[in-house]
Amino acid sequence: GFEILNIFQPSILLGPREESRLGEKIGTVGMKLVSPLMMGSLTKYKPIHVKTVAMAMLQLAKSPEKGIHHFEYDEMNEA
Repeated sequence: GFEILNIFQPSILLGPREESRLGEKIGTVGMKLVSPLMMGSLTKYKPIHVKTVAMAMLQLAKSPEKGIHHFEYDEMNEA
């Protein structure tokens, strides 16, 4: 029933955290290393900084375009 629905689907989020998890740190380092190799359909799995996602959310919340919209890595970086 919403006129506008924006769905954001980031992969691994980069940025400061209050808690520390070893598995997340290992995953983040690994993803940063292979990220330059992720092209084509794998681009959506690249890690993205929380500030980039937040800025995209703010920018796209101002858009008057109605409908359901999905945003992945590329779309969030372009916003």
